[in-house]
Amino acid sequence: MATFRDVFPHAVLFLDGFRLALVGTNGDVISAGNVLANLQTLTSDRAAAATGGEGPWTWLGRYWGRIPKLDAPLQDEWAPIIEYALPSARFNGELDLVRVLSWLVAQRPGLKQAARELAVPELQFTQFERAYAATELAHRSWLALLAGRDQEGRRLLPLAYQANPRDRWVGFALADAVLLDRDAARVRGLDEQALLESVLKIRPDHTEALRGLWQLAQARGDVQAAARYRERFAQLSPLDAALRMEANPISNNAATH
Repeated sequence: MATFRDVFPHAVLFLDGFRLALVGTNGDVISAGNVLANLQTLTSDRAAAATGGEGPWTWLGRYWGRIPKLDAPLQDEWAPIIEYALPSARFNGELDLVRVLSWLVAQRPGLKQAARELAVPELQFTQFERAYAATELAHRSWLALLAGRDQEGRRLLPLAYQANPRDRWVGFALADAVLLDRDAARVRGLDEQALLESVLKIRPDHTEALRGLWQLAQARGDVQAAARYRERFAQLSPLDAALRMEANPISNNAATH
């Protein structure tokens, strides 16, 4: 970060789930207006593809502020500090994810400051606010879970989803949590079918839920439902082993024997 900031003094950070991006320019301003204007030059299909179907505000909501001034040595071709430091950091605990996320959360600017830095138009502030809050709540949830504060983590994740259900990281994290918490499902009176369907309401492209519903339909002999779930599953995971076995059951059975 220190080296990147040295080259791009106005560099900023974006955090997409557990992927961090350092963004620098040669003078152009990184702003909400520029992002929206660039997307408007594309067709609706290409614009949707460019944002992964999440929309521009989800991505702008992942803004993490300017790279802070850090008291750290600079990486150089003749002084490859990172290459020498990484092995030590890996084994002495400096790369602990809880510490890293805690530091990142502490660095993130407040909502109003972030809106000013991105020049968010006043009429679109609410859209930015929801996306920004969703990102904040999601990372605080993950941080709590990683730190062993499970109750806090489980409480924050649904709030993040309510703020911005288009965020894939948030949606899949919540869907996974619902799928894994079968005790809570039983308390709510949900059987396996209802549980898997509730997961699909959060993320219609959740492959494990689709696989489970496909198998349940097969088990009860519902050929039409099984075909529908299989088709959706195959579109998302065309190379899955279950599909290969179904396509060539004789060779797989022979290999098994």
